[in-house]
Amino acid sequence: MSDVGPKIDSNEFGQYFLSVPQACVYYHLLPPIDALEYRDFLRCNPFIMYRRCLQKASGLSTQECSKIAKISWSSANDQLKEFFRNYANDVLNNRKKVYRIVNNRSKPKKSSFRRFVVDQEVHTRQHLEAQTEFQICSMRPTIMRFSIFDF
Repeated sequence: MSDVGPKIDSNEFGQYFLSVPQACVYYHLLPPIDALEYRDFLRCNPFIMYRRCLQKASGLSTQECSKIAKISWSSANDQLKEFFRNYANDVLNNRKKVYRIVNNRSKPKKSSFRRFVVDQEVHTRQHLEAQTEFQICSMRPTIMRFSIFDF
């Protein structure tokens, strides 16, 4: 009963072979962790890696392969699950790092005194001049009369 589920075998060269009796796959060579087919992987968990390897080996459609992978994964031993956990981590850690170039433009620092733009200065000056002229024009001349009795 122990040989019913999928299993992983290896040879003296460090190559790993996947056997899944439920899918009629026997001794399928798994690609090395630095294979080109893994270069675009961003995320991966052990089951997805297992299902992908099983689909490559069996050539079945995605839907059929997913059903078989679900059944065989549930009957797999902990050793196989641990292998695919390590295999997926090694694949993701082995990829070449791609650095995204970010252009950080330096933002002007806030100062305690903000300078006016030339247009703002002109507009402010015109506004203040008009206000001053209005105040001067609205003033009425007053005649100050002093009398001797006011004091």
